[in-house]
Amino acid sequence: VDDGRSWTSPLGRCSMRVRLAWCAMAEAAAGKIRPEAEPEIRREPEIRREPKKLFGRGQYLEALEGGRTEPRGSASRRTHQSHRDQYSPNEAPAAVAATPAAQWLRSRLYFVLNLPYDSFGNPDTRPMGFTTHSVIWQHASMPGRITPKPGAHRHGDDTTEFALAAGSNHHMTLGPGAKALAEYAAAGLPTPNLDAIRTYRQHRVKGQLDNFGYDGVLVMDPMNIRYITDTTNMQLWVMHNAARYAFMSADGYVILWDYENCQFLAGHHDDVDEVRPATGSTYFLAGDRFAEISQRWADEIAEVVAEHCGPNARIAVDQVNYLEGTMLAGHGITIERGQQVMEHARLIKSADELDAMRCAGVGCTAAMADMASTVEPGMTETEVWAMLHAGNISRGGEWIETQILSSGPRTNPWFQEASSRVIENGDMLSYDTDLVGAYGMCIDISRSWVIGDAAPTPHQLEVYNMARYQIEHNMELLKPGVTVEELTFKSWTPPVEDFRHYSCLFHGVGQCDEYPEVYFPAAWDDWGIDQVMEPGMVLSVEAFVGSRAGGEGVKLEEQVVITEDGCELVAHFPLEL
Repeated sequence: VDDGRSWTSPLGRCSMRVRLAWCAMAEAAAGKIRPEAEPEIRREPEIRREPKKLFGRGQYLEALEGGRTEPRGSASRRTHQSHRDQYSPNEAPAAVAATPAAQWLRSRLYFVLNLPYDSFGNPDTRPMGFTTHSVIWQHASMPGRITPKPGAHRHGDDTTEFALAAGSNHHMTLGPGAKALAEYAAAGLPTPNLDAIRTYRQHRVKGQLDNFGYDGVLVMDPMNIRYITDTTNMQLWVMHNAARYAFMSADGYVILWDYENCQFLAGHHDDVDEVRPATGSTYFLAGDRFAEISQRWADEIAEVVAEHCGPNARIAVDQVNYLEGTMLAGHGITIERGQQVMEHARLIKSADELDAMRCAGVGCTAAMADMASTVEPGMTETEVWAMLHAGNISRGGEWIETQILSSGPRTNPWFQEASSRVIENGDMLSYDTDLVGAYGMCIDISRSWVIGDAAPTPHQLEVYNMARYQIEHNMELLKPGVTVEELTFKSWTPPVEDFRHYSCLFHGVGQCDEYPEVYFPAAWDDWGIDQVMEPGMVLSVEAFVGSRAGGEGVKLEEQVVITEDGCELVAHFPLEL
C-alpha cells in the first residue's frame, strides 16, 4: 500500500493524511520499520525558540510550533537567543537513550496528521507554553546526509509534495550521493557536520557585525546568501537577476527572501527564522514599473530594519542597484560596505568547513583523473572540458566559475577559453579547475599535461620547471604571522620582462575565490593591503609561465590551508606533466 501508486486499505476514500497514518501503523505492526529511518536522538540545553515563519501573500505561515510564543517586539530584539548561541560550533550535544522504532513511528504519525512539533521537530505532547529539552534528529546510517526535522516547513501550500520538497526530497538532505561518499571513504575523509558549519558561519557574521559596529547585514550576492543561510536556488541565474536576498540582524535573526513559491528550499535549515517571497526589481523582472517596485523593495527592507535594528540604523549591504540603494537610504538608514563584512567573516574556515572542502577536493581530483585517463589527440578542447563538468556534477558539485582550458599554441598567453580546436599529439594542455564542488566548496587548482605519446620538448620542460619551482618555493612562505607584504616581495617568479605571468601570486579560497589577493611587487603601491596570515585561512598558490618570445605556456596551481606551523594541501593530484 505504500508504493506511491495505489491505495488499497480498509479506510477507503479517507484523507491522504489518515491513509499515511494507517500505513505507518501497519508497517510498525508488521515489523517493517526501515533501518534508515531510525534516527539517533540527541538533546541540547533547554531553550525556547520562536517559530520559523513563511510569508505568503499578506500572511504568516508558522512552520515550527514550539509552544506558546510572544510576538517579536522592540523589547525582545536585543535579548533574542536561539539554540545556535548555546554551544560551541564544534561541540556536539550529549547522546541520550531512546527507542528508535517508537520515536520513528511517533514522528511519522505526527507528521502525516499535522500535529504540533517542538522547535526541533520532536512530536510535541506538552501543554502550550511548557518548555522541555529540545531534540535534534540526526541520521545514523548515511554519513554526509542531514535528516530533515519533521514538521519543518510542513505547511507551505499544505500538500504532501511541498513537505517532501522541504524534507526528504531536498537536494541537501539527499547529499552528494553514494558515488561521492564512497570516494570520501576511500580517501579516509570524514563527511562534514553541516549543522556545525551553519552555526559557525552565522557566528562569524555576528562577530563581524559586532566588530564593525553595524546593526545588520543585507546580502544579495548568492555566495553570501549561501554563507548565512546555506540555501541555494538557481545560483548562476540570480547572479544577474536580483531575485534572492537575505538579512541578518546583529542579534542573529535571519530572514531569507526567495524566488516566488520556493519557501521549501530553506526546509533543511532551522536557523533561517523567516522565509518571504522576494521582490525582484531588475528591468527583466519589473519592466517599466522598476521604479515603483524598487520603492516597494526599499519600503519592506526599511520595515525589517526598523523592527530588528531600531531607528537610525547602520546596516551593511554587499551589493544593490543604485535606485534601490538610494531609496533605502531615504528611510534614514546608513548603508555600509557589506562585502567587507562578509569577506572577513568567510576568511577563517572551521574544521568542519575544511572537511567539506577536502571532500570537494576528492570529487575534483577524481574528475581530473577521469580527464587524464580519457583525453587523447583528436579530441577538442571543449570535449575535454566537458569531462570536468560532468565529473563534478555527478559527484554532487554545483558549477565551474570559468572556462579556462587551452592547448598547444593557445596556452600562451593565458586566459584563453576552451574552444573547438582539435588537440594534437605532443600538445601542452593547461587548465584551471575553478570548480564549486560538493557542499558548495571551491577547489581552484591548475595542471598542465603533454597529450599523447610524445615526450615533452625542451621548451615545454623549461617553462614547466619554472612554474613548478615557483609553486613549491612560494608555498614554503605560507605560515601564521606572515604578511601580505612579505608574500609580495619574498615570492619567486621568473623574470617578468622575459616571461608572462598570472594576474596574482596568491588568493583566498572558500565558497569561491575570496579575499585576500596578493599581487606582484610592481602593483604594491596601487593594490597592496595590510593582512596577516592566520590558521584556517585557505589560499591558492598561482603560477603561469609563458615566454614572451613565443611557445607554449604552463599553468600550475595548488590550494592549501594555513596550519599552526605552515600549510598543507587541500586537494591532492600529481603536478607532473
